[in-house]
Amino acid sequence: MKDLSISQEYVLCSLNKKGKFPALSTEIPVCVLAGGLTELLASNCIQIDEKNKVCVIGNLSEKQFHLKSLFDWLNTSKPMKIEKITQEYSLTFTDKRLNALVTDIGNSLADRGCVTSRKGGIFGNKFYFIPNPDEVDKVIQKIRAELLENGTISDETVALVSLLEKSHQIKKYFSKYESEQLKARLKEIKEAPSNQLVKQMVDYVDMIIAVTAVAAISTAH
Repeated sequence: MKDLSISQEYVLCSLNKKGKFPALSTEIPVCVLAGGLTELLASNCIQIDEKNKVCVIGNLSEKQFHLKSLFDWLNTSKPMKIEKITQEYSLTFTDKRLNALVTDIGNSLADRGCVTSRKGGIFGNKFYFIPNPDEVDKVIQKIRAELLENGTISDETVALVSLLEKSHQIKKYFSKYESEQLKARLKEIKEAPSNQLVKQMVDYVDMIIAVTAVAAISTAH
């Protein structure tokens, strides 16, 4: 199993066979951004204050180079509300900032052999990342082992499942019965007193997605 981060695993599992995200999904772009922010939170690169403002408090590690465009932009700005970050990313795939983030994550997956990259589009300058089915399956089997078969649960897996669930992609990989089990397991994890760190991670994912979704709706009108 290649050592992938939350945002890398999320993008890998969200790409279709043509190397794109489903065209009609508004949640997937929100979750790509939420995955990046959650990863930066988990590694103490940023923190979110009580007013939902994002502040940079640490340095990006080499392993997180796929988040460099997002981190650098946050680092050159004053602390910003998550709504403002979402508006700047504008949640469309023609947008420069979001495109840069997706391309950087895609290239990092290509370097690991998890996707095959190719150029296409009208001008031939858009990147497509075709997922390696074996690598996608490894991520799904890891989720299954940790959450459905009582394995050791990592914070990252819980965050990943939250993102997949919020963007309605669980049903792509799991049966209806398994999907319900996963939801129940997430709820159970959140409520267990011993899982404070995991609970915090899920709460951050929920909060970031909720705030970015509201910002996306207000931006669209």
